Amino acid sequence: MQYGYTRISGTAAGTSLVTDRSMVLAGIFIGQNKTGTVSLYDSATTGGTSSSNFMGDIQNTCGSVPVGSKINASLRKGLVAVTGGTTDMLLIWG
Repeated sequence: MQYGYTRISGTAAGTSLVTDRSMVLAGIFIGQNKTGTVSLYDSATTGGTSSSNFMGDIQNTCGSVPVGSKINASLRKGLVAVTGGTTDMLLIWG
């Protein structure tokens, strides 16, 4: 499987379409401590952020040491990331 990555970063709330196809969210990498949260949804459009598509929240905290986490979650439709606060993380997917 080939993997790609998407950097989710910024200082304001926003919605990003990471991919609009079936995929696996392989993991995340948080390189620096921030105050925001990223909510993930299994959806092919940025309008698909209903509770039935909700996957979970990721806090953008890592202390003074970068953190990576293996997730391996299968998504049927795609991946949408909704940010709140200041964030900077990589989503690794394939």
